[in-house]
Amino acid sequence: MFNPDFTDVPLVWEPKEENGKQMKKLRKIIEDKYEVKFNDYREFHKWSTDNLSEFWEEFWDYLGMISSKRFHKVIDPNVPISESPKWYEGALLNYAENLLRYRDDRIALIQEGEDSECESYTSDRYTNILNYMLLRSANLD
Repeated sequence: MFNPDFTDVPLVWEPKEENGKQMKKLRKIIEDKYEVKFNDYREFHKWSTDNLSEFWEEFWDYLGMISSKRFHKVIDPNVPISESPKWYEGALLNYAENLLRYRDDRIALIQEGEDSECESYTSDRYTNILNYMLLRSANLD
């Protein structure tokens, strides 16, 4: 079984104590379900890398992913990350359905590139952009 050692890998990001509300909710769910206690973000991060399948299954559920077929395997632990293992094998989902399930001011998409500034799109705004693009492509505008 492939078991990477993340012991000496430096964290590239760590939430500030006053931030990370959603991460704290997910962390609490995992603590309760797996009967573990994380004293800080580093412990939570270590658990997530030591328990890839469990962490990413909980993340899927926490996000409330909509799928017509649930995955049967989160990730194959025998395939090194460097070889790009399949994720959520067997799942069937519609990206747009998940992205556009809300019609409000929640952030639906964050666009950022090396040559561009970070831009956020709310569900409402993104839906309006997509509707406009669909109408344009159908010559109905």
